[in-house]
Amino acid sequence: MHNKSSSISINQLDDNVGNYPLYGASGFLKCIDFYEMDSDYISIVKDGSGVGNISFHEKNTSVVNTSQYILPKENLNIHFIFYLLQTINLNKYKTGSTIPHIYFKDYSIEKVKIPKYDEQKKIGILLKNLDAKIEILDNKLQMCQNFKKYLMQQIFTQKLRFTDYIEEWKTIKLKDVGEINTGNTPSTKVNEYYSPKKYLWVTPSDISSKYIFDTAKRLSDEGAKKGRFVKKIVY
Repeated sequence: MHNKSSSISINQLDDNVGNYPLYGASGFLKCIDFYEMDSDYISIVKDGSGVGNISFHEKNTSVVNTSQYILPKENLNIHFIFYLLQTINLNKYKTGSTIPHIYFKDYSIEKVKIPKYDEQKKIGILLKNLDAKIEILDNKLQMCQNFKKYLMQQIFTQKLRFTDYIEEWKTIKLKDVGEINTGNTPSTKVNEYYSPKKYLWVTPSDISSKYIFDTAKRLSDEGAKKGRFVKKIVY
């Protein structure tokens, strides 16, 4: 594959309006009255925020000059190359601290394995179709999340209620809703508190979703004696 630099500066396009999409590190920016690419291409952010991000764009579009165009050579399928690039750790080629950069001359020496064109094409189509399905599911998820947010706003302001309930909700203080307990940390210097692993021990790094089914560390019987158990709640 080979690369091509963009010559478009977003700062010079304030008054430029047209029909051709222009993209930056975070995605679509605006439509302008010209384009740089007359064929499909891959783009990699080479400077600043989002450096190393990879995206695919259709013909008659452009990217700003903080990104560069990546074009496959003959007998290379563009969709296959797009997904192949996503398997490469481009972070190791980043340079600069204040404004990070990534250079084609550096990551272009990465060695990769390439099948024959027919297999490339099939792989590209397969992964492209999966991406399309993921996008549909993401859109459905967003719609469900928006609908849930709307329902919560209506329900907790009592604008929407089940028809068989008419009495007013009673007002209480949040402190009366439940108990607030703080946890504690058995000494990490005592290995016997953490081995053998038995009881879930929740730390802030384990709290990444609504439900916790496992934790990075567990306590032993001895460690559990030093910890605080959460009371079982019956719903």
